[in-house]
Amino acid sequence: MMSVDVNDNCLPPDTQSADQAVAGMIGLARRAGRLAVGTEACLQWLGKGKAQLLLIPPDAAPRVYHTFGRPASAKGIPMVRWSTREQLGKLFGRPMVSVVAVSDAGIARRILELLAYDAKP
Repeated sequence: MMSVDVNDNCLPPDTQSADQAVAGMIGLARRAGRLAVGTEACLQWLGKGKAQLLLIPPDAAPRVYHTFGRPASAKGIPMVRWSTREQLGKLFGRPMVSVVAVSDAGIARRILELLAYDAKP
């Protein structure tokens, strides 16, 4: 399995927000073929054990959280609320996206680090 190397060189510059850096990491995952977009694709990856991280916007329908919550928790897959359905959709040229799965462990770890960094006071 190919892994994308993500290191400290991916730290966002002071002028770049963590959200922009996360969007960049999502783009990297997409180009590397390490990203599933949408409910069906993400459910398949979750079932096959490929998903390392799920990103779900806070404005997603409650059924999305219900659909992914239990299986993700059972497999130890982090499920993070991030962005909006509309903003996530813009990253993929779609009107709205309610769930994204990242399969590369390094990219998933870096996204989690960036979001934790953004949450610090």
